[in-house]
Amino acid sequence: KEADENSQTVMRFIGLMGTVSYFSKPELLPYLNLRSIQLTMENGLCKYSLIGLVGISIVLCNVTALPKECVQLGYKIGALGMAMLQSHFEYSELKSRVNHAYSYVLQHSDPVQNCAERARKGYGFGITSGDTVFAFLNANGEIRYSILAGANLPDLLRETDKYL
Repeated sequence: KEADENSQTVMRFIGLMGTVSYFSKPELLPYLNLRSIQLTMENGLCKYSLIGLVGISIVLCNVTALPKECVQLGYKIGALGMAMLQSHFEYSELKSRVNHAYSYVLQHSDPVQNCAERARKGYGFGITSGDTVFAFLNANGEIRYSILAGANLPDLLRETDKYL
């Protein structure tokens, strides 16, 4: 079943709150993501459900106090959310944001070069949709992952010069 308009609005707002809390009060992220997932379970799936699913995946993969099984579970939840929503909803305005967030999950399972490529695509999605905030967060991610992957720095500077 698909979530009603009111539930979608609430989940969208929770997702926006999550972006703000990531930078200002990250300890709220688990609560916000779980609330979004609860709304999805109660009211049905929508494109904003992806934010909660990927968000809780980030929490499970990046909290060092959690056991290794949580990283595996986080990866599975994120992958399921990505697959489900890519095939069911048009979410072009969220692509840059979701690619940025999902790279924090993939860095625990995929080669770092794949994370850099996902960030590069996320930058393109953001520029195309007008989401410049997440476009440039993706640009930052691409540079960071490329450095971690051992990219040649002068070549990386030339490639990423378009971001400036």
